[in-house]
Amino acid sequence: MIAKLLRSSSGSIQSPSHIIMAPTGGGNIGDQALIEAAFRALKGNITVVGTTADSLTIPLADRDRVKFESASGFIYLPPVLRFGNALKLARLMSTARTFSVVGADLMDGAYNPGASLARSSALWLAAKHHIPSVLLGCSWANSAVGSCASALARAGRAGAQLNFRDATSQERALNQGIVTALLTSDIVFSDDTMDAQHGLSAFCKAARKEGRNVALVNASGLVAKKVPQTEEYVTIVNELLQNNFSVVLLPHVFRATGDDLEQCRTILEMFSPSTNVTLVDSMLPPSTIRSLCRDADLVITGRMHLAVMALGRGVVPITLGTHGKVEGLYRHFQGLDFYVDPQVGFGHEVAKLIPRAMKQNSEWKSSLPAVESLSKANFRLLTDTALPAQAS
Repeated sequence: MIAKLLRSSSGSIQSPSHIIMAPTGGGNIGDQALIEAAFRALKGNITVVGTTADSLTIPLADRDRVKFESASGFIYLPPVLRFGNALKLARLMSTARTFSVVGADLMDGAYNPGASLARSSALWLAAKHHIPSVLLGCSWANSAVGSCASALARAGRAGAQLNFRDATSQERALNQGIVTALLTSDIVFSDDTMDAQHGLSAFCKAARKEGRNVALVNASGLVAKKVPQTEEYVTIVNELLQNNFSVVLLPHVFRATGDDLEQCRTILEMFSPSTNVTLVDSMLPPSTIRSLCRDADLVITGRMHLAVMALGRGVVPITLGTHGKVEGLYRHFQGLDFYVDPQVGFGHEVAKLIPRAMKQNSEWKSSLPAVESLSKANFRLLTDTALPAQAS
């Protein structure tokens, strides 16, 4: 029945649409940045397939051409209960111009093997029926689930383009039998949308006027599940203050599971109101985050996409790694390596890196044009202007 629906697509009178299977969203600035990068790259109508309508925000400029369809049942239900949702997805595919899955860290089974398998199955289904199908910028962990590797390899054999966002992930995928793995970079590097001003413009200008640098500091709720981190961040912030910084505590994920705001608020409470430390207590759009990065001198983060947006603005990030996805990020940039393993004592490790990060020469920035080109390569089957991906 699903195949029949897809074969009947030539008789449809509905307007063809790019279909994007979205990341989880739900209070995650990184996921919002990913979907907005896809909006910037794709022209024409777009159907976002995701969990719930409020999990991601459709920017005002895109609301006339972007619609949302729920696929939570397809992604999260067991296969035996997924048939009705698979039919719904097939109906959407029957008028698809292209089909893409935002890969991120969702494909290797590290978080939810069933959801990873569902996303790979959707790619396979679209590719099998000759719909241009692309996996957008995926990470791959050393601990990837074998069945997830097999499912993604099957989608590749069917014709889906499988893009991995760093060389470490590509190598791991190739070693697990995903022989069509291509090297690109994170799709967020392709989006340079920024706000002219932001709510902390006055704070940053005041710091400059008083001869201080500005550091954006993120404390990840995900890292907090692995190691107690409040005292680690007290060490980091004290080091920044002693080195003439003003500090912006910047949450990146706002949700009950792994909430950054709670972590950042606890750190703020460790400092008196008279110190040069402030907190962002609401979720900012990616364009504002980029503007903040543009106005900063250093970023310290437990969330990878804050590091990506900092790098895109030419600012060095010191990044705590989780799920093996940060190590590969720095391989894109010649001479840049500020990855820290979030173990007990990481505060001192970060503090030791701060002077080196501030003295880092600018040669690494020469890698940015190539990284941005690799980012745009994710969309080569979906647009007429994207650049080709690189095989290993």
